Order: sequence, then C-alpha cells, then structure tokens
Amino acid sequence: MAVNFDQVLKAFVLSAEQFVKTPANDRNRQQLERKISAIIKTVQPPDSDLDELVSAVSRTNAVVLAESLAYLLKVISIPTKKPGLHLCTLDAILVLVRNDTVRDKLLDSFNAVQCLVSYIGGLTHQPSDGGGGLPHDEITSSSSVLVKCLEVTQFITYGSRLTYPDPVTDKLLNFTIQEILEGKNSRVSTLCVGILANICRKNVSVQGHIKGMEVSGRLQRLLLGYLSSDNMTKIICSVSVITSLYLTDEYGSKLFNAENISQTFQFMFNVLISGVDIITVNIAADLFTDLAANDKIQNYLLVYEHVRECFTQTLLILTKDEDKRVAKVLTLFNAFCQNSGLAKIIARCVFECGEGEGDVTTATMETEQEEGTRSPFQLIKFWAEKPPGETSTHAVNLLHNVYQIVVDTGSFVTVDLINMY
Repeated sequence: MAVNFDQVLKAFVLSAEQFVKTPANDRNRQQLERKISAIIKTVQPPDSDLDELVSAVSRTNAVVLAESLAYLLKVISIPTKKPGLHLCTLDAILVLVRNDTVRDKLLDSFNAVQCLVSYIGGLTHQPSDGGGGLPHDEITSSSSVLVKCLEVTQFITYGSRLTYPDPVTDKLLNFTIQEILEGKNSRVSTLCVGILANICRKNVSVQGHIKGMEVSGRLQRLLLGYLSSDNMTKIICSVSVITSLYLTDEYGSKLFNAENISQTFQFMFNVLISGVDIITVNIAADLFTDLAANDKIQNYLLVYEHVRECFTQTLLILTKDEDKRVAKVLTLFNAFCQNSGLAKIIARCVFECGEGEGDVTTATMETEQEEGTRSPFQLIKFWAEKPPGETSTHAVNLLHNVYQIVVDTGSFVTVDLINMY
C-alpha cells in the first residue's frame, strides 16, 4: 500500500515538473489532471487509511511527499483557462490536509495560508499583473473553485494560530468579514464564518482588531441572525465567533444567560452526536471546551436538565470508527472532568449501564459483552487499548479521571475494577 502511494506521488511530481515548464500545453495539463486524480483515488476513504499511507511514505521517501505538496500549491498559482485543473488540485489538497503531518508541512514549510490567500485574491479581484486565479468569465459562471479553495482554507486554518498583525492574516480577515457582511452566496458566507471562527479562537490580537472595526456592530448583528439558520455548521461557527469576541462583554452575557443557555447546550450536543462533518464536530467540541472554562457556564451545565442523557449519548458515538472524531470527543470529556461536579456526572454515565438505577457489577458487563452491546465504559476501554497515539492517550486519561472519582467518592457505584478488564 505504501509502495503504491510512493509511486503515485513520484508520477505526479514528474508530471507537475513538465506542466510547470509548459503550462499552456494541453497534453501536459491533461496528464497532470490524471496524476492528481490518481492521488485522490489512492488516499480516498474508506478504501484507504490516509494516516497510514502518509506515515509510511514519510519514513521511506519524505522528499517525494514534500515535493508533491510543494507542486500542488505551485499548480494553483499558475493561471489557467481550464478551472478543472485547479478544482482537481484543490480536491487533492482537501483530502490530504486531513492528515496532521501534511497539514503541518503545508503550514510551516510551504506557507499554505499565504498561497491560498493570494489565490482567493486572484479569484475575486483579478489583479492586472495576471498572477494566480482564473479568467473572470470562468469565475462568474461558477463559484465552485472559490468554494473549494475556502474549504481547504478552513481545514488549513483550523487549530492554527495565525500571526497578527500580519498582511496575509489581514487580507484573509478582510475577505471573510466582507463576504459575511455581503452574504451574496450562502455557501461562501458559511465557509467564511468557519474560517473566522478558526482565526479568532484564542487569538487576542485578532479579537481586538475585529472589535475595533467600524463594521463590528453590524458583524455582531449578522452573526446573531445566523443563529436562526437551518445550517448547523453556520450556527456552530457563529456561536464560536461570538464566544471568542463577546463572551465576557455585555452582549455575551445576554446571549449566554440562564434563559438561552439550555437551548445552546442542546444544539451543541446535537452537533457532537449527529456528526455533521469532522470540521463542524471539532469546532463544536472546541466551543464547548471554551465555554466550560467559564465558571458561570459550568454552573449552568451542572444544572442543565438533560446533561446526563446528553453526556451518555455523546459517549456512545465512540462506537464510530473515526479516530480523529473520537479523539476530539475524549479530549472534551477530559476537559469536563476538570470540574468535580461534571466529573461525577460523567463517571455515572461511564459506569452505570442502561436506564435503570443501581450499581454496575462484573456480571452486568459480561451480559453486555455476550449480547454484543457496549457501554460507555467498554467503548472508552476499547480506544484505550489501541496502539499508543493521541486517541488512546485521551482514552486512558478519561479512564483515569473517572476512576479517580470512584476512588474519591465510592458512594454511588460499586465496580470490580480488576475483573472488568
């Protein structure tokens, strides 16, 4: 599997070299599109394990992986009258960037954000120097290239802290805010809210700049209006931006008051449980983590009527064999465990099986195993037993946290900790 991917990347690099030399040659362009399509086919889930493929190539031929990433960014910087090539290239980047190694290389080694921002500028402004982008008639006929580029940008910027003040970050901020304010294209504005959520989170410099802009009040009102959207991604990203910018302000106090917070909690749990897509789940989990760090909101969550039911339902999604999503959920629950009251609720969810009250015993666990069902405890244990890595580490930490509650309290649950294994 790794050898095949290695060969696919080598073939792409050779084809890209030819295209860069003579980009106007249709035969070279068509050949390059085929090689890029081969990359996508090779790494596309569920038939392939992207992390395994990238890990193997990184060990055996890191140079060809680096060259491939560099050429993918180079290809979209070359003007073309055929948008299919850029769409295909962005598709490949979008698939590959789901791997952390690829994402880190694109960010740290190849200035991917700068490349994408320049490309967006070429798409939307068409500079007279002819650098980047597509002919204007191609853009006005379809926004698919811009949408695809914004999808890549959202993945690239997730979890990264962009420098500010910085001209590249400034251009990206200005573009996303302008698109949100204009709202001409719902898909574009949704992606821009997602990118803005990424840029704002835990970046005080960016937050201060936005709050000082003349359009800040208008942006605030638009984000509030998005909360009534039927698009879960747009809602959760809007709440994330509002939290980053206004949580400690009077505006945030009104939004996250006792009257509104229950509805917000329910919506966030729904996002985690339904799993719209990995980026939306990630933003929802991060948002929950940020809100739970606020003492007042912790207290609201403690008395939330459906908190135990929601915790249990969220833990049960660990049945899904999606490593990154599972890791995010486990990280969130470990964050919840920092509050002793929430930790006790989580421990009950983990150890108390079914809807009935009472103690969990070894016999109960054995019955579940025979019937083929799994409790939250068994699901966490399943991931804890995986090979060493991010997900297994989070699972072990969560088991440690809930066991600690059992040891410290010992009053609500009786568990044979040895025989359960």
